[in-house]
Amino acid sequence: MKIGIFAQITTELLLVFIVYFLSYLALLAFNKVVKFRASGHTCGLVGPITLLIYFVGWQF
Repeated sequence: MKIGIFAQITTELLLVFIVYFLSYLALLAFNKVVKFRASGHTCGLVGPITLLIYFVGWQF
């Protein structure tokens, strides 16, 4: 994320970085708290869907 800031990337791409990082943190917290192994593949899918809804809207 810091590299992206110094490389002067667009706000949208920085948002992609942040969403993936927050998805990872949520998955880590879920796995530690609930003691149930959530799927990393599902977590990797939720990020792009969230961004698609953010950029395109619910109509996609």
